[in-house]
Amino acid sequence: MRKLWNISLKGLAALLPIGVTIYLIYWLALSAETMMGNLIKLVVDPEYYWPGLGLIAGLIVLFF
Repeated sequence: MRKLWNISLKGLAALLPIGVTIYLIYWLALSAETMMGNLIKLVVDPEYYWPGLGLIAGLIVLFF
């Protein structure tokens, strides 16, 4: 039983940082899309806006 517990903890220690990193990237992408998307919608006509444009704009701002 003790060996099973140790294996479970090692697996959790290996997978938890990966899961947290994936969630953090998802959260950052969603936040960038929301913030930059709202700014872009003020400048660009809604018919020219497509989902993902805010994320691309956020990456461009981050680059500069």
